[in-house]
Amino acid sequence: MKKIENFLGLFGFILFFVAIFFKFYHYPGAAILRLAGTTLGIIYFATSFFSKDLYSLKGIEKMNGMTVALAMIFFLISFLFKTNHWPGGDILLEISLLTIAIYMLSIIISIFSVDKLYNTALINRFKFSILYFAAVLIMFGMRAYS
Repeated sequence: MKKIENFLGLFGFILFFVAIFFKFYHYPGAAILRLAGTTLGIIYFATSFFSKDLYSLKGIEKMNGMTVALAMIFFLISFLFKTNHWPGGDILLEISLLTIAIYMLSIIISIFSVDKLYNTALINRFKFSILYFAAVLIMFGMRAYS
């Protein structure tokens, strides 16, 4: 199940990243790729929210796993609203960035309070969340220079 979950997250990210370049260069099919990549990303983070690995953790690690999943689901939905120019996209993006700030705060707290290494499932969620977030920053950076 972990391999399928990781493949889903990686494939969703690849579709998402390709969709950003398609949208930037105005190629046809950008909307479909963006929708598919975002949907796979949402499914990845939703399955990671309900995974058995997460509920076996305790304390701050469990909170970090739940926070990253919820923050990234909300972020991807708000990104989809913003890029498709649907109503409410601006406010959703602002709220999702606030949830990501809370997530980053919980990560900082856990770094200083936990001495042991993280669970590999949490590390994978963290990697995919950084990849998705970096892809969005690249897209907005490309828009600023065009």
